[in-house]
Amino acid sequence: QRYLIFGILSCVPDRQRTIRELEIGRTLFKEYKEEPMTFSGREANGSRGDSVEILGRGSASGAETWIDLRADATEADYDYRWVIKHGPEDYKTGRNYGERPPMVIAPSLYGAMEEWIEHRRKHLAPRHEYLFTARNGAPLTDVGVHSVLTSTSYRLTGRRVNPHLVRDMIITHLRGTDASERQLEALAIYMGHSLAMQKGTYDRRSKAEKVAPAVELLSSLNGALARG
Repeated sequence: QRYLIFGILSCVPDRQRTIRELEIGRTLFKEYKEEPMTFSGREANGSRGDSVEILGRGSASGAETWIDLRADATEADYDYRWVIKHGPEDYKTGRNYGERPPMVIAPSLYGAMEEWIEHRRKHLAPRHEYLFTARNGAPLTDVGVHSVLTSTSYRLTGRRVNPHLVRDMIITHLRGTDASERQLEALAIYMGHSLAMQKGTYDRRSKAEKVAPAVELLSSLNGALARG
C-alpha cells in the first residue's frame, strides 16, 4: 500500500484527497483499448523480462508463491490502462475548472496495484470501498496519508516528504528544465490549478535559480555582440 501511494503520486502528483478517495468504478477506472494489444519484444516468447520485480505471497497451503509485479512494464504490455477521473465535486478547485482530463497511472504500477486489489487489501478487512485503507479497516484519513508519506520518506531518506511537497518538488524540478511554456501549462491543467498558481505557489526555486536563464541569455547576447 505504501509503495502504491508513493508510486501513484509520482505519476499523478495530486492532492492527498485523491489518494484517500480512490474507488474502483467511481474515481478509479480500468479502461480497455479499442485497438488490439501489441507486445514488446520481451513478451514474444512468453517471457516478461528479467528486470521485473517479484514479491512473495503465502498460499492457502502455507507454501510461498512468487508474483510477477511487472515493474518494468510499459503501455504496450497491456490492452487496458488504469486512470483516475474527477468530476467538479471530486477535487478542491473543481468549481473553477470543472471535469478533469483522465489522469493516467503508470503501467509499471499495474502489477502491484492488481495484486493489492485481488489479494492484499482484504487482509486489512476494510469496511469501505476505497482502494486504500487504514490498519483498523477504516478509510484512510488526511492525517493517515500524511503519516504514510512522512514516516516512510524519513525512514528511507532522512527527510520528511508530505503530499503537498511532492507537487512542489515535481513542479520545481520541471520549471528548472527546458520544459516549454506549453508543456507547463498542460501540466497545470492536469494538476487542477492555474499556470499562475504553478508559478507562484508550487515553484520553490530561488530567485537566482529563476533568473539564471535570463543571465545566460544576456551573456550569450553580449558574447555575440563582442564577436561581431
